[in-house]
Amino acid sequence: MINKRVAEAEEANISIAEAREGYRTAASRGALLYFVIADLANMDPMYQYSLEYFKRLFNYCIDVSEKSESLEERLLILSDYISYFVYLQVSRGLFEAHRLIFSFLICASIMRHRGLVPFSQWNFLLRGCGALAGSIGEGANPDDAWITAAGWEMLNALEMLIPERFTGFCDDFQRNIADWQMWYDSDSPQEEALPGVWGLEPSDDEKAEDPAGESTKWLPSFAKMIVIKALKPDKLAFSMRNYVTEQLGVRFTEVPPLQLKDIFGDSSNAIPIIFILTTGADPTRMLLDFAGVKKKKFEIVSLGQGQGPRAEALIATAKKSGDWVVLQNCHLAGREWLPKMEKVIEELAAPGVQCHDEFRLWLNSKPSKDFPVATLQCSIKLTTEPPKGLRANLIGTFSVMDESYIEGSAKPREWKKLLYGLAFFHALIQERRKFGPLGWNRGYPYNPGDLTVCIAVANNY
Repeated sequence: MINKRVAEAEEANISIAEAREGYRTAASRGALLYFVIADLANMDPMYQYSLEYFKRLFNYCIDVSEKSESLEERLLILSDYISYFVYLQVSRGLFEAHRLIFSFLICASIMRHRGLVPFSQWNFLLRGCGALAGSIGEGANPDDAWITAAGWEMLNALEMLIPERFTGFCDDFQRNIADWQMWYDSDSPQEEALPGVWGLEPSDDEKAEDPAGESTKWLPSFAKMIVIKALKPDKLAFSMRNYVTEQLGVRFTEVPPLQLKDIFGDSSNAIPIIFILTTGADPTRMLLDFAGVKKKKFEIVSLGQGQGPRAEALIATAKKSGDWVVLQNCHLAGREWLPKMEKVIEELAAPGVQCHDEFRLWLNSKPSKDFPVATLQCSIKLTTEPPKGLRANLIGTFSVMDESYIEGSAKPREWKKLLYGLAFFHALIQERRKFGPLGWNRGYPYNPGDLTVCIAVANNY
């Protein structure tokens, strides 16, 4: 009997191990994503994400993603769902300038794991000539009117450091320099095919007939990006976006407008929500409107000298009543009170601590190295910054407006025209700021609050 039970246990263990091994692809995708996220703190100290936080996201994806009887199909669904869900959840806490970098790192990590991006090419994209800069024995620059010394050195370094892909590149470049200059002078070289054999993708038949000949010189997207880095570094970001779109889809280059109702569903009474601020962005109006929709009372404390004890008292009261507390300008709280804030937040999730289910803690802060890492790692992070571009600005304005407010006027035609005109004018004056003193001779943030006041005044008439 004992031997039979042992044999059954061994068979069960083998079966479990085989089933677990079948899901290694999804586990590998999760590991790739986590290590990309863990490196984000190198860009900004506010980008802190714990392993526990990532495990919550990963397990959620397993639970809610589409199921399938086919293991192969299930793995494809899991990998795709996990990748996009993690991208969305993390991107909403990144500044606009860093979102493309994040999506490109995800894409490059996946392609490298599949073996589609050799280490030599990845290393060159990151470091260029590296330690060899200034010591590469290249020939004379064929046309220094448009080819920089650094660019010509990098083209020669390509042949030296990535010979399997770029052998003969410089000789062919000089023979067809007129075509290369036309490519260089085009408005969007990242959208154009590279001149000559380097930009003509061969057919499968051509590759089979001439496996070691001219057909192998065609440069795929990643290798083309390296050439752009050498000759047109100002177009590299556009090329990165094209690469992500080609490999993962356009959805990995876009982030939907911030909707607090969606964020609120992911929060709890023990998980704070942190707005990471930039100049010209103020989420207070958005919070006030959302609290009105939820019919919640909340207290606002602007942290600074001596406001810490008041904030602690409000949190202690709200934990019992189920109200919301908003701590503004946490970066001004000082190093003395921030550790106390960290302890207060840790106690929210401590066993045995009574905390009303409806209680929520909202924080906002500019990027600060003094902000507690543990608080950042356990929180939901959102960035608030002025949208870039008229279209993005208008989408952001109308996405936070309640439809009943837009449709509720006794004169709907006139009201909608006036509302759109104010929103467009607000977007226009915000965009002018990018030109510095040429846009406005005196700096003024033009916050969403200014637009709110203008709309309220217009609504009175």
